[in-house]
Amino acid sequence: MNNEKGLSLIEVLGSIAILGIAVLGLAFILQQGAAHTKSNERKGNTVQLTRNVMEEIKENIRDQPSVTVFGQSLPLAVLRDHPSASLAPLYYPSQADKQYEFQIKTSSHSLGSISLRNGVTAEDNLPVYESYNTSDLFRYVVITCRSLASKDEYELAAYVAYQ
Repeated sequence: MNNEKGLSLIEVLGSIAILGIAVLGLAFILQQGAAHTKSNERKGNTVQLTRNVMEEIKENIRDQPSVTVFGQSLPLAVLRDHPSASLAPLYYPSQADKQYEFQIKTSSHSLGSISLRNGVTAEDNLPVYESYNTSDLFRYVVITCRSLASKDEYELAAYVAYQ
């Protein structure tokens, strides 16, 4: 009678092959996760940089002729004075080291007219309303940010009060 203890060579090789396939699958999943994390990080940077440019425009368009963004001049007077304008591109982190490109445009996109309360009448204390065209109060600003390395794009549009 044969007393068989242990594993045969075929069983050991089969176990190693199954373990190898499982390890390769796990390595592939980890590699894909790292690639997606890097891609999301680039998209997050694109979104944050675009929002920063929009905030600079919102904060300064009413009273500044221009503002410096990423060491480059952004002519706010052009955005304020022309309903449809397109500015020269901005680059981040600088003009010399171009990693992101920003295109800034305004358009004559209007929400129509609105009525605003402008005091009351002296005689009977009734409210006085004036009608305004929104294009006379706001500029529709569109900023498109493009990563020059990955070609990812993000577009941010907002109505910016300029009066």
